[in-house]
Amino acid sequence: MAVSAFNCCLNNNGTDVLLPTGIVDTTQPLSFSSEETELDNNQIPMQHLPTVVVALRTLFVTVNAIFIMVANAFCIYVVKLSRHMSIASKILTIALAITDFVTGMRVAVDMIPSSFLDFWPYGKAYCQISADLFIGCSSLSLYYLILLGIDRLVAIKKGIRYQQIMTKQRTFVVAIAVLLLNVIIYFPLPKDVRAQLSQPYPQPHFKRGLACCLHVFTNFRLEDLFVFITISVYIPVIIGISIYVTLVLTAARQKAAIRAQFSTKQQNSLRGSILMFSFAMLGFVFTSVPGSCMMIYESVTQTTASKWIEFCLIWLFISNSWWNVIIYANSNRLWREDASKAFRHLKRKLC
Repeated sequence: MAVSAFNCCLNNNGTDVLLPTGIVDTTQPLSFSSEETELDNNQIPMQHLPTVVVALRTLFVTVNAIFIMVANAFCIYVVKLSRHMSIASKILTIALAITDFVTGMRVAVDMIPSSFLDFWPYGKAYCQISADLFIGCSSLSLYYLILLGIDRLVAIKKGIRYQQIMTKQRTFVVAIAVLLLNVIIYFPLPKDVRAQLSQPYPQPHFKRGLACCLHVFTNFRLEDLFVFITISVYIPVIIGISIYVTLVLTAARQKAAIRAQFSTKQQNSLRGSILMFSFAMLGFVFTSVPGSCMMIYESVTQTTASKWIEFCLIWLFISNSWWNVIIYANSNRLWREDASKAFRHLKRKLC
């Protein structure tokens, strides 16, 4: 009986062994690889996904990977050429776009092959890395959106002194510090260190329906899971929403001060950036919270959500990596002008 396109087992020295279709090694336990490689109580393996489903899923994953990388690469190019954005906003927007670009690379490298092959071809160690990249890039995107909100708030409150406060060097240091902090928080400690600290950490798990590795929280107690999700998702989201609400209200109250301190072009740039980053923050909340709620539900009930629900929620989360570019183009007239100039500039260079 075939478990998947290949059956992944562990040999005596602990390394992964891939068995061709039609062979099941009954002398070895099945590896971590997925719920789809596990047998149920009747010892009936999961059936192959239909070829049409695999083909459509692979096409869907490929199109998304290309769109995420192309959109964010173009975003970086637009921001680099922009004359309307401040240096601080440029650095933080580029940092956000690079983070989303890395997400697109993860989709291309990890998910396209595993979707096409219908199994995880890279082994357990890289499954851990892939799952860490997913949660790490997602949280880093949120942190950079929060920093962009703070940057715009400083621009409104400090006015003329903004350029002196948000210098290129300071902004760059802050962006790197946030990146390093994110690595420290989400990069897993060695197993022996975690054992001494009694630190639970989500385990990597290949989701065959999604064709990617994600973390599962079955080793978490409910209170540990609540702390983990609260620190990694809910507190940053609440902080981000609070900052952007404060930003919008402050801009509305200080219209006269803004007109007095900024030129017309600067006023338009400020309003456009507030609008587009606020929508980007709302987009992140809309895409991230349902997936985190699903993880809590699965851990509390010790069950797995419907594969279609899981697929929709996780891809809703991943789609946030290209939503930002669409939001920029639709909510900021000056950004559209910059994008149009950048496109013409790029066309001249290529042609």
